Amino acid sequence: MKRTNGQGGITLIALVVTIVVLLILAAITITFVLSDNGVFNTAREAGKENEMASVKEAVAVALLDVQTRYYAYDETNLTERFKDNFPSNMTPTVTSVTAAPGADEGDPATFTVTGLEVAVGDNTYTVTVNVAAGTITVAPKTEPTT
Repeated sequence: MKRTNGQGGITLIALVVTIVVLLILAAITITFVLSDNGVFNTAREAGKENEMASVKEAVAVALLDVQTRYYAYDETNLTERFKDNFPSNMTPTVTSVTAAPGADEGDPATFTVTGLEVAVGDNTYTVTVNVAAGTITVAPKTEPTT
């Protein structure tokens, strides 16, 4: 067995190579996390899409309740009933919710929702409802914050 002078450990070259490899890994990680397609932006986009889906679902539930109450109870104060059906974390602003009776007896009523905006936290969404086509479109009015 060969004896050394008490000097052991890693060489300077091994230390430099290790540091360079760590710097390269750090650069790749930072780029991955902070880029436009990075983890933070992806999470932010997913949160925005989730919030818009929640607004769409709340509008659909509120509209269904309004339609049910119109047919079952001949309720006419549809705008207030519509606003009352939203979850507590959403604040709807709506110009009007109306129902026009069908042309002939037995024909379904035509429901119209106009001027609908829904605020969720700091974000406000403009909602377009086409009852005849069965579509609800949600778009950010203000750029959503995180």
